[in-house]
Amino acid sequence: MSNVYFIIGKDLSYPERVFTEFHININGYCFPFDDWTDFSYNILATWTFSLLESTYTPREIDLPFFDGSYSIKATVDNKSNIILKGMSGNSVVCECHTTVNEFLKEIRYAFRQLSDIVYSSETYSKCQQCIADIECNTQKIDQALKSK
Repeated sequence: MSNVYFIIGKDLSYPERVFTEFHININGYCFPFDDWTDFSYNILATWTFSLLESTYTPREIDLPFFDGSYSIKATVDNKSNIILKGMSGNSVVCECHTTVNEFLKEIRYAFRQLSDIVYSSETYSKCQQCIADIECNTQKIDQALKSK
């Protein structure tokens, strides 16, 4: 198991916006908090775009949560390693080292979890575009993983 993975709640507060319990476990620390709720699909889509835009290029990327002053500061080196720092404002709360590929695999798995949650929702009809978008993002990640 990776030292970073996502926890996504099964209840959709605002189904058409995919608002769920959502946090990331970084070396055993639930960031931002273990009961954090946010726009999980939007966060994962934004993070995917930012990571794929700069995949395998040394740089620092800010991966924000939508609520509060929380983000993941991701530092990618020239060997596709990535340091993920859970940030509360300017303070580092937690940190782990992994690879870009492993982090993308975790995001892909989180998208699949979201897809299952949305499919099983009573309000599935409101989320059909989101399902299509999830599939599109999953395919983009798969293509990036195959190319390296």
